[in-house]
Amino acid sequence: MTKKTCIAFILLFVTLLVSGCGARQDERAQDSTPTPPPVSTPTRISSGMTFVTVPAPTSDDNSSPGDRQVRTPSSLTESLPTVRSGRLVSDAAIFAAPESDGNSLDTLAAGHLVIITGEDDSRYEIIYGDGPGGHGWLEKSYVTFEKPTRPAVSSRRQQTPTPPTQDGPDSLQPQLPDATSAAGTVLASRLNVRSGPGTGNPTVGQISAGERVDILNRQEGWLQILHDDKPAWISASFVAVDGEPTPVPPAGPPVPGTIVFQTRNGGDIFLMGADGSDLRRLTRGFDPALSPNGSQVAFTRWDEPRGLWVIDKDGSNERLLVGEDQARSPTWAPDGNSIIFERATKSKSCRDTPFGCYTDEYLLALNNGQNCVTTEFGTFCIDDFPIVTRFETGLTQHKLADGSNRDLPGSESAASPYHSPVDDRVLFLDRDGLATTRTSGEDQPRRLVQAPTFLEPGVFSPDGQFVYGSRRSGDHREIWRWRSDSGQAQLLTPHDPLIPWALQNVAPAVSPDGQHILFLTNRRGVDQWELWIMNADGSNPRPLAPEALADVEFTYEFARERMIDWGQ
Repeated sequence: MTKKTCIAFILLFVTLLVSGCGARQDERAQDSTPTPPPVSTPTRISSGMTFVTVPAPTSDDNSSPGDRQVRTPSSLTESLPTVRSGRLVSDAAIFAAPESDGNSLDTLAAGHLVIITGEDDSRYEIIYGDGPGGHGWLEKSYVTFEKPTRPAVSSRRQQTPTPPTQDGPDSLQPQLPDATSAAGTVLASRLNVRSGPGTGNPTVGQISAGERVDILNRQEGWLQILHDDKPAWISASFVAVDGEPTPVPPAGPPVPGTIVFQTRNGGDIFLMGADGSDLRRLTRGFDPALSPNGSQVAFTRWDEPRGLWVIDKDGSNERLLVGEDQARSPTWAPDGNSIIFERATKSKSCRDTPFGCYTDEYLLALNNGQNCVTTEFGTFCIDDFPIVTRFETGLTQHKLADGSNRDLPGSESAASPYHSPVDDRVLFLDRDGLATTRTSGEDQPRRLVQAPTFLEPGVFSPDGQFVYGSRRSGDHREIWRWRSDSGQAQLLTPHDPLIPWALQNVAPAVSPDGQHILFLTNRRGVDQWELWIMNADGSNPRPLAPEALADVEFTYEFARERMIDWGQ
């Protein structure tokens, strides 16, 4: 462990503690516990913080942790290093060394927070993540040290367009009887701008999701706006006008297959057609998965009798296959003859810190053998944090023919398996990101995406060429697509900076034909979770069957849940 790594580790330790031990949901995404604490305000790490380690309190120190307020002597702080933090202004590749021009270690999304521990002429050395995990180099031009600001949405909403002068365009005067001076936000990923109200008029440009528009006029489902300082028209169906109900984008073409979903971890499990037809409750449990022929649903339960279960599609013949404590995430082999699932393999005791669960020995080693650290905010000690029990997890293959079980090669934190539809690969999530193992042989897992603590469970496309998953960047999560052979990444749901809450797009599922992605999102309200559908390239996002699901309430707990599966 380098000195710079220790510095950044302690900086995270102190900052997260001072901020109220925030954002534990992301660390718990690797735990086997399905119900994390409520989401808190994301931590912001200030640059320029100084610190010094001090010996542990002596045996005659009877003060409580809350009483320890030791100010760092100025003679010490003058010689202490300064650690800076910055944010990425765009997506950036991370390299292993300052001079490296080969394959990158990782790619971080715009807005991501990094801790800078060194630099050369053109690159910064950084540590990124919730702990001392990720380390590498990136180009300096990608980093800004300015505090991010949110566009003044509220004040923009109060603006009205300036009345046209006598020399202005005739189309702006007079207003139509139902005209209004208002503003709105574009919902469509790419919305055509036309010279007049109607699809028969020429396209004069495009605007993107999240862009704000000042509305000058209305006419039969169309809104007049200024585009490149000229009057133009856009469809009202794809604009959320301030102070009015958010429109529901028009439904796309019919989509095939059957969808099974859970309302929350351990909650009700429903089945319905992908078009919203025949919605019905099946049972309750965790992480439902459709069999390849669509006749059965596998799931798990944590109350007695615990373990791996299956139920027929019509709700009959519910039965326990494997009795197992804390089983999760069943996934079917393509031939339907076996199910792979996650299970707890062993437990450990550790300190429940804001940046992870670590043993005393590990924390002492990171802090050069010292029990406490002192900053300008006071003294904080390892024993201030409670000792809790955490479970290591692994992957097990259950064969339906003979009831036998086999543990698959994987890391100590392998979780959330998803079987490839075309071969024997099994995708899984662990503390370092996404990897694949195989159901045949004893080959060691292959790393697909290296992104410690930032990823949630992934799924294969039907042809096995792509992997879809959710990745955290700052306080929000987006859907990404990676090539399964190279890990090449593509962002599908760009973050909308105008939404005044932490926007989350999570739990993707792929249609049987590979043309659509279903996912859970809160884009229409911070606590308003909905099922949305989009094309496989991220275009045309829209609610799925809003009428059929109007009375279904979803809860997402950031605990590695697989909310949805989509099959034949």
